[in-house]
Amino acid sequence: MAMTLQYALDLDHRLWLPVPLAFPWNDFASAEEWAEAIADGMLAEVDPSIRAARPELDAVQRRDLLRATALATVVAEPPLDEVSERFWLLPREGREAVVHLYISDYEGGTTHDDLAAIAVAGVGGVLHGVEPTPGTGFDVAARGIVLLETTTPPVVVTRLIGIAEQAVAVLELIHPDPSAVAEVLPAMEPLFASIRMRRVEQ
Repeated sequence: MAMTLQYALDLDHRLWLPVPLAFPWNDFASAEEWAEAIADGMLAEVDPSIRAARPELDAVQRRDLLRATALATVVAEPPLDEVSERFWLLPREGREAVVHLYISDYEGGTTHDDLAAIAVAGVGGVLHGVEPTPGTGFDVAARGIVLLETTTPPVVVTRLIGIAEQAVAVLELIHPDPSAVAEVLPAMEPLFASIRMRRVEQ
């Protein structure tokens, strides 16, 4: 009997907002409709951070900025095909980022070289280390850092990689600012650690 790969995760909605990958999605017919709803529903929560970052903007302009940012986020093409989920770390205290989750079947190994290959797969760049990541439900978990030196300054690709159930999960952050990566990682790591993969009979 065929076995199907399934996964689940615990999303802290105080930090992360699921971003649709296509429309219609739930009750939203379009990206514009979703962005309007985000601006209306999330403004009060994130307005202090927007006001601190852009003190010259009035309340209407801050709402318009949040709507525009939400729209740009939802219409952006994922870095790689076959993305499973996209999450937006809402702007609070200066932090803002979008991460992508990729989950797929995996029949490779779990050596350092295997993990290094996953860290650079699809993006290339220069690998700047692969380190074990404890405290997850995966059989093997690691963090890989890759620099894309085709841009100035280089773009940092951070991948949290987990292997279990003959499958691999990759939670990916692509960001041009290393200091921002350091700020976002503490929010990424619990999200990554919450991922559970299993095989079920179809």
